[in-house]
Amino acid sequence: MLASRLHMFGGNLFLLIGTLILSVVAIFLLLAVWTAIKMWIWKRGQKRAQEQYENNRCAEDGTQLPATSRGICTDCGRVQEKVFHLPDGKRLCPTHYREQRANQQTC
Repeated sequence: MLASRLHMFGGNLFLLIGTLILSVVAIFLLLAVWTAIKMWIWKRGQKRAQEQYENNRCAEDGTQLPATSRGICTDCGRVQEKVFHLPDGKRLCPTHYREQRANQQTC
């Protein structure tokens, strides 16, 4: 009777140890999958942000736009979210910058 109980205890002990090891492996796999998914989402967001940055740095005709910041437009005197800093020192809002480019291309 005691031998059969010890035999059952040994079998249950191996079963418990096996279940514990399997659980730890499953947790590590879940963590690895979760980390991989988060990395993929982050990389995708980083790629989208880079594409958006590149699109904002190029005009419709493919030329590179000058540096921008928030500031006051030289022509209209209003505070704008985006002001182009031209090499001659002028700061133009997008509306006046497009007008100036259109005037330069026609003249």
